[in-house]
Amino acid sequence: MKLRPLESTKQDVEKLLGPPTSFDQEYAIAHYKTAKGSLHIFYSLGKCDVKGKNWSVPVDLMTDAELMFEDTGLPLLSDYITDPTKLLRKKAKDSEFFYKILLSHDWSIGYAVARSKKRIDVVSMITLRPPKKDWNKRCKQTSR
Repeated sequence: MKLRPLESTKQDVEKLLGPPTSFDQEYAIAHYKTAKGSLHIFYSLGKCDVKGKNWSVPVDLMTDAELMFEDTGLPLLSDYITDPTKLLRKKAKDSEFFYKILLSHDWSIGYAVARSKKRIDVVSMITLRPPKKDWNKRCKQTSR
């Protein structure tokens, strides 16, 4: 079973990962502690808010996932990507060391936020987002 943004339900996630370590009811975010960091699963609230920070999809659908690694357990980029030398890197605005790598599929868009640590590429975060074809389901920002 794979977790897919705007397809996987909260029930699917918990079937695969078990119950979260904690759950933020207000923002519908499940927090999991992992051996090398933390995993955050974001769910739809089932309604749009005035800030446009949600998806116009049924409640409890997974919208995003973020896997964040602690400094002591940073995996090598080569553990996830066969040939990291061929990837396009986009330098993060506020850092000369961090960069984003786009990992795109028909069912999701992922970003690996990596950095060079003693000239070795390590991953600090992996983000999974809905694909561009579904961005029309994102709530529109409204004025009050």
